[in-house]
Amino acid sequence: SGSVSADVWQAHNRWDDNWERRYQHWVTTQWTEDIFMNPSKPPLYKYATDCSDASYAMRLIFSFENRLPFVVNDPTRPGQLTSNRKSTWDHLSQGHRLRMFLDYMADMTSTKSLTQDTFPVALHDIKTGDIYVAPGVHSYQIVKVTETGIAEVMASTTPKKSRHLLKT
Repeated sequence: SGSVSADVWQAHNRWDDNWERRYQHWVTTQWTEDIFMNPSKPPLYKYATDCSDASYAMRLIFSFENRLPFVVNDPTRPGQLTSNRKSTWDHLSQGHRLRMFLDYMADMTSTKSLTQDTFPVALHDIKTGDIYVAPGVHSYQIVKVTETGIAEVMASTTPKKSRHLLKT
């Protein structure tokens, strides 16, 4: 038999407006301060983050849980992409592949690369699941927008370590 390569996960769904709404709901209900400190979620438990790691992880974890594609620009190879189709860890279980992919993403991305993987949003269009980025400085995940337009955010910080996310 030949060798078989395994994606980090196979995408069986495609992003559309319905999945974006589900993502917003997931951010509101599942993206909690203890997401990386909950022992009932072994692949995420004690995952060490800084601010950009948490911002990338938010979309990545939802994509994994819902078998959606996750694709970003590869800052180590200009003009190239990296995605959930990466087969580097095909010898590992899917939970371990997820953790290795999270670590890989954290090592190669930063608040600077977030500007290449996101797009600007007008203030009046900001919604749950969006990310606020000060390139090279800090990023926040928007977890709620009040009726008056106040954003509730969560973030990690430096130095990179296992921690509860900070909610403001």
